[in-house]
Amino acid sequence: MTAPRGLTLLETLAATVILSLIAVACIPMLQDARASLEQPSAPACDLIELALLADAVMADPKAHGLDAWPNFDGAVLQWPEETVQREPQLALRPVQVTVLTPSIDDPGRHERRHQWVSFMCDGVGVLRWTAVAEAQEVQP
Repeated sequence: MTAPRGLTLLETLAATVILSLIAVACIPMLQDARASLEQPSAPACDLIELALLADAVMADPKAHGLDAWPNFDGAVLQWPEETVQREPQLALRPVQVTVLTPSIDDPGRHERRHQWVSFMCDGVGVLRWTAVAEAQEVQP
């Protein structure tokens, strides 16, 4: 019976070199994976929470510290306390409100008695449609 033969120095060095090459080739992939883990994968503002806030503002603007419709163009809203308790990251994320009115040069302007209201937060947006009463219509 023969004694078990171990690895030679040359075989050990060859295996070490091959493993080193594999490790060097994997380093950029591992760095990219780590960087992607550190970045947030989803926007800080949740679309559903933003839609709920937009609906609440459209239903009762004064409850959110805004003047009567349509005078809240350019307003900046803070999130309600109950939403911040559920989603703490929203506390520092203001919501920009913009009222979009049809252009005077728009040929269909007489048929359009509505405006769009845009609610934006960190690149996430929600639009809401509202009818404009004759007495409330704003001339651009």
